Amino acid sequence: MSEYLYTYIGKDCISINIDLTYPEIASVGERIKEISDYYYEEDDLNISTWQAFLNNYFRFNAPEIYEKLKVIPASDYSKMYCAYIEGVNEETKALAKKFVSIFNDLIENEEKAYSFLEQNANDIDWDRCSTVKKARLDAIAPYGICDYVLYGLYLGDPGKFTVSMSGDYPTGPRRTGDDSGYCIELNHNNHGVEHPIVFQITSTGPDTVYVQGGLSGTDYVEADMDADSAIKLLLAF
Repeated sequence: MSEYLYTYIGKDCISINIDLTYPEIASVGERIKEISDYYYEEDDLNISTWQAFLNNYFRFNAPEIYEKLKVIPASDYSKMYCAYIEGVNEETKALAKKFVSIFNDLIENEEKAYSFLEQNANDIDWDRCSTVKKARLDAIAPYGICDYVLYGLYLGDPGKFTVSMSGDYPTGPRRTGDDSGYCIELNHNNHGVEHPIVFQITSTGPDTVYVQGGLSGTDYVEADMDADSAIKLLLAF
């Protein structure tokens, strides 16, 4: 797994999330915007540019991914490209793996992206609506790694968790600039406890979160961990 791209296999979807703040991605996105000469006023991190570009790149070069990929609409100030492929089986796992391979190749060999734009300039659809029209998870706000955790929880067991913004501890900065994280309440658990169990998460890096909460004693958690481990912990708790 690369430092900027995360995948998560849920119950009925495979999510694909790209951190657009990563310097190499931001640089390529700026160049794509320059070549395409198409500008979204609020698109500081080029999320809409990336959505439209990848939509068209897969349409031309990997139609099997294009047909299955569903792109989640970007919220204001989003810093993550989030998409998913419905169904969890060998075919969809292979498509997700191919997505990762193609994207990594574009970042490592960025001239391929620029050449594609120049060769297909007249056939590229930059309409943001056409890019995201198939998405059904419009309640998801992909701001950063904390939201990636929430997305994984949503895919894993949406009825298990109630989420709210947290203004208490931990106090590390969210990647949106807010100085809080999320309070995650478990509506049911695997410990036989009748009352809700509460955790709090805060981002501590591009792919790590600080997790605090649980049950007193040996089942109380205070730790930094990668996002996938946090997802697995909360789903299993």
